[in-house]
Amino acid sequence: MDLFLAVGFLIIGVAGLVFGNDIGVFIGLGLLPWQLIKVKFSDIIVLGVIIITFSAGIIYFLMNNNWGFLLGYFLVMAYNYWGYRSNIIDSNSNNS
Repeated sequence: MDLFLAVGFLIIGVAGLVFGNDIGVFIGLGLLPWQLIKVKFSDIIVLGVIIITFSAGIIYFLMNNNWGFLLGYFLVMAYNYWGYRSNIIDSNSNNS
């Protein structure tokens, strides 16, 4: 189910970028990394997706001067990065 949601969020995020829909970009690109963390993809893949979606969203909201969404998106991506970091700590402690 998490992989299905990740694909759905990817489609919504890209469609939001293409058609200029703020909610699509916010929801799609903001929730995609969290779903990939839950699917337990490789750490480097998840970090790459976090960086790419963070950059795309920040640039999109800066270009559209949408400061409220920019602040909210930044907070969502910070939460995604926190989840990524806590996932690395948990996986490293389980491997030891």
